[in-house]
Amino acid sequence: MSMELFTDIAERVCATFAIGFLTAWLAADAINLADLGLVRSAGLAGLAAAGSLLKGILASRVGDHDSAAMLPADAQPGE
Repeated sequence: MSMELFTDIAERVCATFAIGFLTAWLAADAINLADLGLVRSAGLAGLAAAGSLLKGILASRVGDHDSAAMLPADAQPGE
């Protein structure tokens, strides 16, 4: 695993966790969807982050091997 791929996956996993946590903790309570609390919100966000990690690892096997995107190697944006 290259450092570029590791950084790409780590960024995606951290962003997924942060968005999932904030959504579960703030939005669910704000709209009376559920009263999850911090621990359950972190657990849900952790599941989403684990899914993001798995997707990133699997995606590195498709297309560009230094990217967590599932795009074909010749279809990477900015190239």
